[in-house]
Amino acid sequence: MSLFLFKSILGVVFLAAAVTDVISMLTLMGRQKKKVSSKRLRKIHRAAGYTFFILSAQKEQKAKGKQKNKQKGSPIRRRLSRE
Repeated sequence: MSLFLFKSILGVVFLAAAVTDVISMLTLMGRQKKKVSSKRLRKIHRAAGYTFFILSAQKEQKAKGKQKNKQKGSPIRRRLSRE
């Protein structure tokens, strides 16, 4: 799997989680008729929020790992990266 494809899939999952959060809360707050249980909407909102949080934590860990790998390079590379 190429890096571009992985990032694209990750972006789509982020977007889906965010849209799910927004739609579930807007439906819960703005509905007049009880078509869907409010408990169910809250569970959906919570699950999408946890998904978003876990994905963002994974993304942050990968970014930190890449920074550490860059620092382990040759002395010339480290000197150039400081400037």
